[in-house]
Amino acid sequence: MRTKAFDILCLIFMLAIPFSSFGADFIVDDIHYNIIGDNSVEVTYSSVSRDYYGNIKGYYGTGRWKTVVILPEMVTDPNTGIEYTITAIGDYAFTKSYPRFISIPNTVTSIGCQAFYLCENLSYINIPASVTSIGSKAFGYHTSSICINGYFTTDDYAFSSEQKKRVIIGPNLAKVSNLTGKDMYVLSTTPPERSKIPSNSYVNLHVPPGCSSAYFMSEAWGNAYTIQDDAVAYDKFEIDRHEMTLAAGEKGNIKLTMSPSTSLPRNWISTDPDVATISYTGEVTAKKEGKTTIIVYSADRYQLCEVTVTAGSVSAYFDIHSLTLNVGQMEMITPTFTTTVTDWKVESSKLDVVAMQIYNNDRIRLLALKPGMAKITVSSPTVDIKSDTCIVTVNGEVLDADFTVDGLHYMTTDGKTVAVTYTDDSDGYKNNY
Repeated sequence: MRTKAFDILCLIFMLAIPFSSFGADFIVDDIHYNIIGDNSVEVTYSSVSRDYYGNIKGYYGTGRWKTVVILPEMVTDPNTGIEYTITAIGDYAFTKSYPRFISIPNTVTSIGCQAFYLCENLSYINIPASVTSIGSKAFGYHTSSICINGYFTTDDYAFSSEQKKRVIIGPNLAKVSNLTGKDMYVLSTTPPERSKIPSNSYVNLHVPPGCSSAYFMSEAWGNAYTIQDDAVAYDKFEIDRHEMTLAAGEKGNIKLTMSPSTSLPRNWISTDPDVATISYTGEVTAKKEGKTTIIVYSADRYQLCEVTVTAGSVSAYFDIHSLTLNVGQMEMITPTFTTTVTDWKVESSKLDVVAMQIYNNDRIRLLALKPGMAKITVSSPTVDIKSDTCIVTVNGEVLDADFTVDGLHYMTTDGKTVAVTYTDDSDGYKNNY
């Protein structure tokens, strides 16, 4: 017999679903999978949100906090040891997830509706030639760069109406519906079918050598802002190293070899720029201890280099190297360390000229007390820090014992300790600068 208590338990269970994995048969490397055949799986979403009555309000994609997602062709169920081929990206698979780079294997044949919907950070994704269908709003909103190599029919709203930053279309694509990019590289010698480019889109179109006239005469492509016949696919796209170890503060270089010379754009990204950054020419700058992956990509090609940064000697750099203040004026400067330092402190060569305070453990608040010049550095009792220098020059008259700056009332007696009172009638408190 159904009881009220049973209904309450069911409601509690339904409300708890958003906080747990939903619908996935197994999870590997934070990616959720559903078994859809004897030997095949699809990537699926990780959870749903529901209203009070248990109705689904929205979906949350898998691998939500991963920066880079490179899906393999095969994946093994950790529960059974059975190996499956990834053949589909399911509905809502990555909805509202935050990867910057996604690579889809050649085994995938379909991409579901809203599969990459609202992926706000996604700067690149490749769609392999194996894909034959794409669902509605699969790439709706925010995806900035798409490389398409498949030959497929697609929902008219698969890519939404917004203009992408960059679109690369492979030679086998016959129809691209309403897909539009600020820079479009079309590698087909025959103009693909599409909706007419909106006159206000300012599309810069790049096509194969000798094909600009065909695209110019095409009703679908002829109103592009510019048409250049300089799009040639790569035969070779390789880097000279796939591992690198640097000490914090050091620089290294990754050499990219490409052929033939082509207009296809290439981009470099670091999955953790706080650890190491990468320039457009392949120069790596180690920032602090940790690991990051450097990715260079173009069209359907990409290369990876795993970078390890060791602590080395710790250096500190200021965002400002010289300041001129008037007596009573306050200013903030920020030190950046090549590796994490938690017990750092700030020092002044003239404590009676500039008083200091570490603010929020990441900035330094300076207060000009009297005319003169002071050198600001940082140090640590446990770490040897090679400190940058900020020179502070103070102009003006010597402060009275009591003074006001920006509505705050100060009192100083020795030039080193400042008492602050927020209002005239409130209790003061002492701040050791």
